[in-house]
Amino acid sequence: MIAAAATHMRSGLWVQNGGYETPLLYAVTALGVAFAGPGGVSLDRLFGLNRPWPYGLYAVALGLLAALSSVMVRRRRLAKEPDQPQRNDARHPKQRLKIRIPV
Repeated sequence: MIAAAATHMRSGLWVQNGGYETPLLYAVTALGVAFAGPGGVSLDRLFGLNRPWPYGLYAVALGLLAALSSVMVRRRRLAKEPDQPQRNDARHPKQRLKIRIPV
């Protein structure tokens, strides 16, 4: 959810402005589930994996590594790309395609 929130950081917190409120809510919920541990009816409980703290830390570390790597790759790619043509530019692919439907 860090990668999703990173795309909305410039818009602020609130979702009605296109902000990162929803990814933040999902990330906090996922952290709560990761640190709460398995429930009474789960495969973790069946296999005897009853230690939520180490697994919660592993899940957080793995999530942070995955999110930061994808954000870094995206920022590098955006820095290397030339400026994108504007929507009103005739070279833009969607501007060249004009479909006319007879009435």
